[in-house]
Amino acid sequence: MKNALAPGGYSNEVAHMPFARAALERSLTRLAHDSVSLPAFQEGYEQWKAARGGAFTISVREALDFMEQALK
Repeated sequence: MKNALAPGGYSNEVAHMPFARAALERSLTRLAHDSVSLPAFQEGYEQWKAARGGAFTISVREALDFMEQALK
């Protein structure tokens, strides 16, 4: 996504974007892989959980569009 603050003006990953299960299910069209290696997430997850953090309830596309607009 476009990111004026990133080298080259683009970001290709987001460190933290929790989604409600229903939002993810609405965003999926097909299974891309049957196994995926996950990045290290446990520490960030524990912080999010302890803070009783929220989660996106909009689609992944809508959340990424929102984030891109905020980063311009």
